[in-house]
Amino acid sequence: TSISHIHYVIVINMKKNKNWSLRVFSQSPILLIAIAIIGFLISLVFFYPGYRSPDSEWQLCQALSQCDMDSWHPISMTVVWKVLLRVTGGFVPMMLILQLLMFWAGALLFSLWVWQRTRKWQLAILPLALGFLPNVLNIIGVIWKDIQMASALLLATGLVINTYNSKKT
Repeated sequence: TSISHIHYVIVINMKKNKNWSLRVFSQSPILLIAIAIIGFLISLVFFYPGYRSPDSEWQLCQALSQCDMDSWHPISMTVVWKVLLRVTGGFVPMMLILQLLMFWAGALLFSLWVWQRTRKWQLAILPLALGFLPNVLNIIGVIWKDIQMASALLLATGLVINTYNSKKT
């Protein structure tokens, strides 16, 4: 769906009936993208700069090279944090931003996959709605290896199913 097609649908449906907005959302993924962005922003506002437990603080200490590196926690997370700190000039909340981007992008990819298969936004909204459940929303901003892994797996799975779906069509 191109932007010009969406504009065309909006203009035509505004002239035909007063419920034009529902038709736009049912014919394009705009609503899904908007919900994912809103979910990301809500999560960022609530958790900024990211809740860090003693485990997270220890990994941050290692990423800042203030403590010796050990293998008690995943070294990969410490290395990613260290790279993010170097790239952003020491911006510690970047790990939260990365984690939330992975989560909401993964949920959006699942929603887009459902939308491509069904063309029903009522069904396609469900993967994004899961991100607003209390048990998910309450923990998504905690900088833990478990949350990082879950977010990365969600994103990776969303990428795989969308890649497979695009090759199939």
